[in-house]
Amino acid sequence: MKDGYIRIKNARVHNLKGIDVSVPKHRLTVITGVSGSGKSSLAFDTLYEEGKRRYLMFSDTQFMIDAAPGFDSITGLSPAVAVEQRIIRQSNPRSTVGIRIKISHLLAALFANYGERDPAYDDGLPLDVSMFQRGSAKGMCVKCLGKGTIYSIDEARMFADREQLVCDIACGLGRRSDTRRMMSEFCARYGFDLWNSRVGDLSQEQLTLLKYGDQGQSKFPGIIPWITMLANGALGTSGRLASILTDEGMMNRCTCLKCLGTGLGEQAAHTTFHKTGTGIPMKTRSTMKLKIIFSQNRMRFLFMNTGLRIIVI
Repeated sequence: MKDGYIRIKNARVHNLKGIDVSVPKHRLTVITGVSGSGKSSLAFDTLYEEGKRRYLMFSDTQFMIDAAPGFDSITGLSPAVAVEQRIIRQSNPRSTVGIRIKISHLLAALFANYGERDPAYDDGLPLDVSMFQRGSAKGMCVKCLGKGTIYSIDEARMFADREQLVCDIACGLGRRSDTRRMMSEFCARYGFDLWNSRVGDLSQEQLTLLKYGDQGQSKFPGIIPWITMLANGALGTSGRLASILTDEGMMNRCTCLKCLGTGLGEQAAHTTFHKTGTGIPMKTRSTMKLKIIFSQNRMRFLFMNTGLRIIVI
């Protein structure tokens, strides 16, 4: 019976001496106690280990389990994964918890095999798993490149200080090793100097060229297009520059309006999934979050309209 609690009977791992515990669901529960009282044994060695075992059973991962669990029974516990309290050296801004735990790959395979595409967006190519992965060139949104967010530039603030040197615009963009040569050549071509000219010294034509470029006549595309490409990942990740400009109020981060924050492309956004025969009729979009429900040892899928950032609940 579903009563809103996770109930543990006779937990006996390490310092736990046959205790019974009821933990309310959908609440923030804090486990406290003196050193050695069994806090970690209850949270990690009992609850988490059993939740992980159930998740691994679902994902068909090869794993080893203890022959004798340290409890009599646990009811009301959903499959679980843990995000460790440490920084992972992850340079891909498209990576999510769902990608790290592989469950988004399962969802992509589900839609690739059983999805039904909107005829208006059917290009005749068969559905492919990569079309439902935001880290794939086939599956990512072409505007935000799979990140679900984009940066917009506050031009007025960026160019407000007319006494600043051209090289110091946008927190020293012209001093960066990947930019200064292009900007120096661009400035010389249009009659001003990267290192000595100030914003207030430029004519309106020169300032417009500096901001928006000369339509491809030079290598440097202009400050606004260049920063936009850097911050939005078109030229690889540049998190530090985007972070600095955001802190200075020169940039704003917002949800991508094309994909509505999912990071997915047109094919995925217009593919639906119909499931019948399980007692749960549904029609859903591929841009939805997967909720896994275990009932009587059978797996069922529900989808909620919150984007393809998969969370196991």
